[in-house]
Amino acid sequence: MAGESWRGIWVKVERAKEHVRDLEQRVDEFMSRKPFTAIVERESNGNHCVITAQATEQPPMWWGAIASDAITNLRAALDLTVSQLLLHNGATPGHETGFPLAESAAEFDAIRHDRLRGLDAPTTEAIVRLRPYRGANPPLWRLLLLDEASKSFGLLPIAAAMKSLIDVTSNLDFPNTPITISPGYPYKAVYPVETGTELARVSRAHAAAELRVNAQGAFFIALGEPEALRGEALLPTLRALTRATEVTIQPLIRPLISSN
Repeated sequence: MAGESWRGIWVKVERAKEHVRDLEQRVDEFMSRKPFTAIVERESNGNHCVITAQATEQPPMWWGAIASDAITNLRAALDLTVSQLLLHNGATPGHETGFPLAESAAEFDAIRHDRLRGLDAPTTEAIVRLRPYRGANPPLWRLLLLDEASKSFGLLPIAAAMKSLIDVTSNLDFPNTPITISPGYPYKAVYPVETGTELARVSRAHAAAELRVNAQGAFFIALGEPEALRGEALLPTLRALTRATEVTIQPLIRPLISSN
């Protein structure tokens, strides 16, 4: 029984990994078709050359369901960890039992007693030390946000582009001379990317024919929801949350494994 309990927890994690791998394959196939390109045109008033996106496809909305399934399994793995530790201690999980993820320290303090009721003191203290709330444990806080979003209105994949990866060269002075683009900060993302979305603009007085733009590596699939994570890369976020869940669970379930 004890052996089955910790294996059941890892089944949830491994299922989340399968969803992420599935999504990785779909995104790779999608991006291999080069659905996004960048073109450069002279602005109508003649002061700048504007770099805009051309999109032949958009990421399908149902990819959000795959991402949601991964998030649901990760969240369930954390909750199941607490339930199985309670059973291991001879206690009975209640309807409030679960891993206490929270928006703030105050909210965490308000819910943790009910969520962890019946756990032994060392395990409770170990979870408290994780501080699974905003500003203290960003990965677990992000897991909370995505879990709530997936249950409330779903996760939406969108196309995005990273300004820092848009490469513009000019043949005005010397061949293939890198030039500065504006506006934006070095790592600012542009989203959602659709046909006509402005990616950047060239501040110098170049003719459009003198410019070469390489932006294919700048395009990626991002989160469209929740608002707090909008524009963040979808796959790296899911991978990071999977790893954070594993790292959180591993030390907590040692009593279950050692009793096997």
